Amino acid sequence: MKIDNIGLNPSSINNTCSNSKKPIFNVEFTIDNTEKNTVINQSSEQVGYIHYANPDVELRMYKVENDDKLLYRVETITDGVLSKSQIYDPEKINLRSTTTEELLVMNNYLRDTNTYNEQFSIIDSPVMWEYHSEKFDALNAENEFIQMQYDSNNMSSYLWQKKLWDLLQAINNDRF
Repeated sequence: MKIDNIGLNPSSINNTCSNSKKPIFNVEFTIDNTEKNTVINQSSEQVGYIHYANPDVELRMYKVENDDKLLYRVETITDGVLSKSQIYDPEKINLRSTTTEELLVMNNYLRDTNTYNEQFSIIDSPVMWEYHSEKFDALNAENEFIQMQYDSNNMSSYLWQKKLWDLLQAINNDRF
């Protein structure tokens, strides 16, 4: 659902909703008391969202405005309450010791830098099927799934997951 014709002007400040294929804007603002309804600060656009049912965890990701490099802020909402908000530098994420929040950041970073296309993503991989608040070895978890696909003679899944694993391993090896 998209709400059109909503703008930011001195008399109204609104959130814009959109369908899942288009970004959602989360507008946070402060009011300058010297001039009525003047927007001073506006947050960045929401670029990622995941909801896990058990446990009840939502991850909302925003690009952070930064001239030097791509940074992302992830809000972790547990049982309807904001439990964590952190800014991540995707170039410092070690996939051998990572959380689900960091994997979400890495997924969008790889897409934003055109490292892979939307048909090929971390979000679709088994490492994202469960929420991990503690650090874990995502490359090893992905490799275990790949091996299971190979042992089961499920070659289409094996080949697709192996391409993702090879890419992620190469990226991680270049960094650490």
